[in-house]
Amino acid sequence: MTMKKKTEKEENIKKKCFVVGPISDAGSDTRINADWVLDGIVKPILEKRGYTIERADGISTPGNIDTQVINAVIEADLVVADLSEHNANAFYELGLRHMSPGKPVIHMIRKGEKIPFDNTAFRTIVFDHSSHKGLEQAKRDLEAQVVETEKDDFKVETPVSRARTVQKIKFEGSDFEKTVQLEIQEIKRQLNNTKVVRDIKLSIVEDDHVYHAKFGAGRVLEIVDGNKVVVRFDDGVVRKVMENFVSVIPF
Repeated sequence: MTMKKKTEKEENIKKKCFVVGPISDAGSDTRINADWVLDGIVKPILEKRGYTIERADGISTPGNIDTQVINAVIEADLVVADLSEHNANAFYELGLRHMSPGKPVIHMIRKGEKIPFDNTAFRTIVFDHSSHKGLEQAKRDLEAQVVETEKDDFKVETPVSRARTVQKIKFEGSDFEKTVQLEIQEIKRQLNNTKVVRDIKLSIVEDDHVYHAKFGAGRVLEIVDGNKVVVRFDDGVVRKVMENFVSVIPF
């Protein structure tokens, strides 16, 4: 995969990143968390990659703040969305971004918080600013995702684009595409009804989304010792588990 080739003029134009998430009043726990995300994770990574970073409370241009925020969410080259606290305004803004065709968004959430159901299928960076190690890991994870969005073959996928693709296949897809879609839907139905994800055994490779009966869902980081896998689970904890006790989530 290759990076997008830029003209000299484009090189001189800074890309814009808008940060979405709960903010609240100065000094509150919510604001402290928001500032950690902005100043401790997002800025160190994105500024060195040529982005200007903005958050709603940092917009200084006179005008209607609601209009400004909506325009920023839709027009920014990149949006980083903090899903912590399940903030209603943040999810409204995230929904607007999901409706913006071809516009990348990176999801983040504080360690220990549950990823909302509609976003569980999409990779979310779990951050922990209570330790230097956790902070540095979040920065590495963020940079890795930013690098992916900058590749010329990167395709934006959101719950909205995924739903639209399913709808398009339903009405315009080939017989093969429709058959595959029906089979995937049937697998999902069976998993939801029986909750036996662990009984479906597929070959496990790095970056697979997997399920563990005790620890839940997670992403495979590496395979070690031939029969063990290192998994970053959705609760943010990295664990080494026996390969036989995890199963690939086939969707």
